[in-house]
Amino acid sequence: MKLARPLAFLTCAIALVTAYACQDDGAVAPRPWIGADLDPVFPDSGAALGSGGAPTPVDNEQAFTSYQKTGVTLPSGVAIRVSATAKLTFTPNSRFTECSGLAVPALPGNVTQVGPAGLDYPNRPYQVNVGVGTATSPPGGALAWQPLSATADSVGAITFGAGVLWVSRPVVYHSSCNSQQTGYQPAYTVSGAQTISATVLPPPVIVVDRTTVVNGDTVTAHPTASWTSNIIVRYGWEWVADPAPTGGSATFVPGSGCGLRDLTCRVVPHGDGHLRMPDLLMLGRFYQTAVSPTIHVAPARLVLVVDSSHVASGSQVKFTARRGDGQQTVQVQSWVWTPGSTSPVGPLAVDCAGGDSLCVTVLQNTSPADSTGVAQTGTMMAMAYLGTAAESASVAVTVDRPVAGGGCSSPAIGSSGSATRTASATRTVSKVGTPPRLSLSCVGGGGGSTGDTIHLSIDRDTLNPLYPRIRFDVVNGDTVYDRPPDTANVQVTVYRDGHPVSADAPSTVTIRAEWLPGTGGHAHIAKPVGFQDAPRLTTGPESGYGLLGYFFTAPNQKKNAVATQTNSNGLVTTKLVAGYVGGRASVIATAAVNGKVLAETVFVAYAVPGLVKLQDSITADVYWIGGTNDHHQGDNFYVQPRLVAGMTAIAESLKKTGSTTLYAQYNDASLPNGGTFTVKPAPVTFENPYIGTGGGHVSHDRGLDMDIGLCLTDTPGDGGNWVHRVEGRYDQYANPQTQCMLGSQLLTDTARVISHDRLTNVAGFFSAIARVHPDTSNGNHFHIHFR
Repeated sequence: MKLARPLAFLTCAIALVTAYACQDDGAVAPRPWIGADLDPVFPDSGAALGSGGAPTPVDNEQAFTSYQKTGVTLPSGVAIRVSATAKLTFTPNSRFTECSGLAVPALPGNVTQVGPAGLDYPNRPYQVNVGVGTATSPPGGALAWQPLSATADSVGAITFGAGVLWVSRPVVYHSSCNSQQTGYQPAYTVSGAQTISATVLPPPVIVVDRTTVVNGDTVTAHPTASWTSNIIVRYGWEWVADPAPTGGSATFVPGSGCGLRDLTCRVVPHGDGHLRMPDLLMLGRFYQTAVSPTIHVAPARLVLVVDSSHVASGSQVKFTARRGDGQQTVQVQSWVWTPGSTSPVGPLAVDCAGGDSLCVTVLQNTSPADSTGVAQTGTMMAMAYLGTAAESASVAVTVDRPVAGGGCSSPAIGSSGSATRTASATRTVSKVGTPPRLSLSCVGGGGGSTGDTIHLSIDRDTLNPLYPRIRFDVVNGDTVYDRPPDTANVQVTVYRDGHPVSADAPSTVTIRAEWLPGTGGHAHIAKPVGFQDAPRLTTGPESGYGLLGYFFTAPNQKKNAVATQTNSNGLVTTKLVAGYVGGRASVIATAAVNGKVLAETVFVAYAVPGLVKLQDSITADVYWIGGTNDHHQGDNFYVQPRLVAGMTAIAESLKKTGSTTLYAQYNDASLPNGGTFTVKPAPVTFENPYIGTGGGHVSHDRGLDMDIGLCLTDTPGDGGNWVHRVEGRYDQYANPQTQCMLGSQLLTDTARVISHDRLTNVAGFFSAIARVHPDTSNGNHFHIHFR
């Protein structure tokens, strides 16, 4: 058994005692108590180890200064919750007044029933002291109960290691009289029975987001215990492979955690096995091992479905690729249409390019539009990687012979009216990833040749976003260095009569971009914004250029749009550089060929990858605030996954119970895609990464920063309507330093004020720094920055 070395020992203090046993709670410093640590969560109830009674005094003067055995034995190697329950009843003795001529004095706090934590008075008279000794030797100190309240019916403490529980009650509250007429008369008689019990707590476990994967899929994991959030990773993570033939290795994803102190880890299993963490420091006092469930690597399966397997010639058909387990979106690498072996060859299809799970195409029967025409059947095959496994799936579609006079213009099944579809029609494709290219030649049944098309491809999309630029900053004394933005390669190919335009007859291509309204949590952007219309930055490394990004064609050539001629291969290439804001943009390419304007659109995203909504992970003990018309409630609580454990622990630690339960108020973190987050002046027109403290949230761009109210509120849940929001003001030179306001009402309940030291200590366990913002003479919130 390994134990954390204590850093300090408690010194005995004697006051109002007959005798007092010195208590050593075995604490390491600093170590905050986290309220929810003491309550195992169903079904992790554990095994009961037994129970014993605490000695009950006959009156208020009787102390039990020596430890007594309870008969409860603790096993080694497990965490154990020790509890003391029930109250003692103190009944005033009328003969005390007869003896002394005085009224029976009230107990501290005016209570008549006292729980196992003892009176709320120095040295806590009548507290049940429980310690862990051996079968023959009493303990040298007592466990540290929580909560320390005279009114608590039950208190608890967590211990680790083998031993025997001993109990004493050394401190009393003296008040008695002795006279010849009455003899000895205590102020109170005492009744009741209090019980000591011990329960085995379940070990910590590693929670994984999936237990069945395809080879190459990524599994995200984190350790948890039902009885504490105070977990420190001491020696990292291990992968333990199952025996052959199903067992296999795993690859830890670089930069995803998986090391010393990392509470999250991402791993790519290649065979069956489980994760193991050999040394977790629990509650800062003892070590335990955690393991995950077995992760099974199953064969990859790709499924391809079609919206209709029998259609009319000229119909638009949608093919959808998905995983057999339905857990993830599929990105098809290539779509292959294979006509049937009939003569003439057909049916033909519009090509679809890879990059998405959907292919929408037009199927055309190539046989004559008369009695000699026949139905034709072709097959669409999708090829994709599921993890590292290359998979393919196929589905067949039968296309009826053309309608006489229709040819390529036959309406689709279910269409109405006399409008016709022409294969030579120019169209704009707007979809995620690299969109399809129109290159259908109409054969048989009438119609002429086509092939004037434009093909736009970008090596980033909404599933593979561009990381936005992050500005240099100093947050709570920690330096955050500038992060250059990601860059995407943009390529446009123009086709004339089915072939790339030649060098002797080039086409002029224009590439521009528009920011999409409402994306990334920016509700204040209500309509598309062309990059040319975005604000120009006035400071920083991109001073003079647009907030939303630009196209880069050559050194010192940063442009809002590109207009240039195709090369000898019919190509135009450029680079798209991300701006400071998270969200989505559309990239639009246009060109004129044979008197027609061709256009194609692709969507791309700017995002800090992997952000999660903290509100979905912390479902109790928090009042959520901060949403506005500019950034809606719920869009402002996104963080990196490793913050979840720390913010959960902070919420549990700040929660106060009593006659009224009080909760922390969690304010803004980051927006759903990260990037610059500006809140002032309202209403917000555009984000400004260099607005300064007057605009707020300069550092809330990576999911590593969170604001918390200075005061506690009496209601948990969503606070978008502000009804229970308690605002705080802090001035280090004022008395009191913190004032809490509910609307215009000044609240005088000091229990609502958050302890700076407690918040700082809990945050420190998770490599975070908590400070009052904007400054210590005009503060209105705590800002927590995770390093």
